[in-house]
Amino acid sequence: MIVKEGGVKPPAAGGPLAGLETRIPLEVGGPGKLEVQAIYYSCSNTKTCSVRSVRWDVEVEAAAEGKGEVDVVDDIRP
Repeated sequence: MIVKEGGVKPPAAGGPLAGLETRIPLEVGGPGKLEVQAIYYSCSNTKTCSVRSVRWDVEVEAAAEGKGEVDVVDDIRP
């Protein structure tokens, strides 16, 4: 995760994916922009695997209650 601008602080620049869904807590002091990247293996039922590389640009704002969520999804299509 790379901070592009603003008051967003990720816990670390990188780390392993925890599974199909991975939550990453952020400290948000104000609006900002992040670049989120992931590289992972995607395996099909035919036991073949390929390496996937994805990237998202995410705009982040501080929520009024202090909690918010942004979902980024890699929509794999054949």
